[in-house]
Amino acid sequence: MPCPHNEITIVQRSQRQSAVAAAAYQSGEKLFCEYDQQVKHYPEKRGIVHNE
Repeated sequence: MPCPHNEITIVQRSQRQSAVAAAAYQSGEKLFCEYDQQVKHYPEKRGIVHNE
């Protein structure tokens, strides 16, 4: 039986990281970032099994 695996990382604005970009990458969705006024979208992301 497969064992669930979770990985938690800290996203830091001071290191030019974006929580919205990270969420868009993990979910495969288009998300709009109000901070930099850009749409974050990663269509090349594969392996998303389920999305609500």
